[in-house]
Parts: sequence; structure tokens; C-alpha cells
Amino acid sequence: MKRHVALAALLIGSLVIITSCRTMSRADLTAEMDAWVGQTKQALVEKWGKPAEVTSDMNGGEIVKYYRLAGGYATIDPKDHSYGTPQQRHAIVQTLYINQDGIIYRAFWRQL
Repeated sequence: MKRHVALAALLIGSLVIITSCRTMSRADLTAEMDAWVGQTKQALVEKWGKPAEVTSDMNGGEIVKYYRLAGGYATIDPKDHSYGTPQQRHAIVQTLYINQDGIIYRAFWRQL
């Protein structure tokens, strides 16, 4: 009986690791970005941390960018131009437009 419980725990643990390491699909990334529209910049920064770049949207708001690995969300350095490395081939930029009230009104991603 103890052996079955240990085997079940090992199987569940393995499934958690496998699903947490999977690469996000394009649809998953798009859905994640769409979910940010209407949310606050404060919530975004609390969840993702400080953006890599912040520029003006020319309407009193901001455009923020995050550079990440598509699968693991480890932040990468956008100034690292060693494209062609496995890390860079799977890098994405996530861009969010935030109005003057701190509300996200547009969000999208693209592969670098």
C-alpha cells in the first residue's frame, strides 16, 4: 500500500513538472495578453515585475515592454544581440499600452 501511495505521488509530481515546463502556444500567449486589457498597470507590475522598456503612447499614457522566453518567462536582456542562441530563438516581446489612468487598453506579443 505504501508503495502505491509513493508511486502515485511520484506520478503526480512528474505531471506537475511536465505541465509547468511546456511551451505556451500562440493561442495561450494571445489569450494571456487579451486578459490584461482592462487591468491596471499596478496589477501588471505586481505580477510581472518592472518592465524592460517604458515609452510614451503620445496620449498621456505609456507603452511598456517585457522581453521573455516563450516557454519559461525568464526575463531576457533586450540589449543582448546574440540572436541565434536557443534562448533568443524562443524570445518574445510583450507590449502593453496603458492610458493616463493606469488602465491597460491594448496588449499584444510578437516573437523576436
